[in-house]
Amino acid sequence: FNDNLFEGTIPTQFGQLIHFTTFAIPRNRFTGTLPTELGSIRALEELYFNDNLFEGTIPTQFGQLIHLTTFAVPSNRFTGTIPTELGELRELETLGVYENELTGALPTELGRLTALTYLGLLDNAMTGTFPTELGQCTSLVGFQADRNNFKGTLPTEFAALTRLEY
Repeated sequence: FNDNLFEGTIPTQFGQLIHFTTFAIPRNRFTGTLPTELGSIRALEELYFNDNLFEGTIPTQFGQLIHLTTFAVPSNRFTGTIPTELGELRELETLGVYENELTGALPTELGRLTALTYLGLLDNAMTGTFPTELGQCTSLVGFQADRNNFKGTLPTEFAALTRLEY
């Protein structure tokens, strides 16, 4: 459903699509909040909701998508914090939440994401310091946190990110 003019909300009944592996609806005009029922799609591996008009918070139930490798929701209007439950997604390789209105600190639980190769946080309103636990994400190749309100010093644990290119 990429690059169309679809609009409206995602029906909660989509949570019943238990064999769904890829949910891709980028570059449309979808609105509203993400249904918590989508956290029931245990087979889901890739989620691309970028470039829509979604708002509200990222549901904590998404931490139950244990086979998720890609979570891409940039360029929406999400608010609130990154759910700590996303730290349970041990197969996650891409976490792109940039260009939203996310606030708060970066969860230390994201340090559990040892398969993570890309973490995109830029253009939000996040605060606090970088958790030292991110130094455990030794598969990271890309880490973008531009244009937020982070402060403090870079943790020495980041020296373990030997694959980091940008």
